This record gives sequence, C-alpha cells and structure tokens, in this order.
Amino acid sequence: MKNKFLIFLLTPIFYYSQIQINDNKEVKILLPFSEVKRSMGPRYLFKIINDTNDNYIIDTEGFYSSIGVYDENNNYVEPYLPYPTGGKTAERKDNECYKDYEVVLKNSTSVVLLNLFRYIGEHDLKSNQKYYIKLNSVEFGKKFSSDTGCKEYIKEMEAQGYKVLEGNINAKIPLIP
Repeated sequence: MKNKFLIFLLTPIFYYSQIQINDNKEVKILLPFSEVKRSMGPRYLFKIINDTNDNYIIDTEGFYSSIGVYDENNNYVEPYLPYPTGGKTAERKDNECYKDYEVVLKNSTSVVLLNLFRYIGEHDLKSNQKYYIKLNSVEFGKKFSSDTGCKEYIKEMEAQGYKVLEGNINAKIPLIP
C-alpha cells in the first residue's frame, strides 16, 4: 500500500515538470525534466507524443544548432574556452541513417534520445547563481537531414508512408552548472 501511495504522489510532479520545446501542437517533443545539467552533455531522453494518424521519422542527430547560456539577468555568458566551429557538417552514408532515425508511430508516445544540447564552449558558471539555456528557432526536419546525406533513406521511408517530423524548437530551460 505504501508503494502505491508513493507512486501516486510522484506522478503529478513528473507530469508538471515537463517542458514542451517544439512548436508543433499535434506532435509534441517534451523534455521530461524542469532543468538540465551541464555535466550531462548534449544528449537527453525526450518524450514525443504523436496525436496524429500519421507515422513519422525523426532524425535524432538532426538538430543543427548551438545553444546560448544566459544568467538570471538575461545576459549572455561568453564561453572562456570556445569550441571550434565552422566548416561543413559531415555527410552521412545511407547505412548510417538507419541508426540515426527513430520511428514515431501514429497516436503513440515514444521516448527518444536526441542530440539537442550542443554547447559552444566551456563556461565559468558559479554554483550560487541561476542560469538557463536558450534555444531559438532551431529548425529540424527534411532539409537538414537531406543536406547531411540521408536523401535515399528519407525517400525509402516516405515510400512506406512515413513523414519526416519537422518544426522549430524554441525553449528557455533552467541550467544546473
């Protein structure tokens, strides 16, 4: 009886701490946490809720973006050690696309590991201050995935009736240093 009561108490907390990060009302991408930890790296598990009658594929590596780190006063925090940027995104071979895509079936909920939080450098973050990350208009979908070498895979999946999940991500998420 105690275990059932504990699960009941924790369920509302989990539900309300989710953050929808994309602009699609029918296929929602939810971060099932109210904050992210910098030390956890770029990949997090996301919950994808597909409330449509269509099956989708999502490119788990298809979020080409950098994220900004901001302090509680909305000031951009410059990295003290920037990561190298520029150049062309590596092109994938079609056999690599199979491992990078996840299927999101119609009228279902999936848990998917997405490579979304690509930090642009190392930041000097103080543990006694509040920070957040900002993702603005991070576009994802067919164009970026095709540009990185998955054209044939996308054609094959579309021929089977799948659609490529597309949209923008706009989110402001608390960051734990």
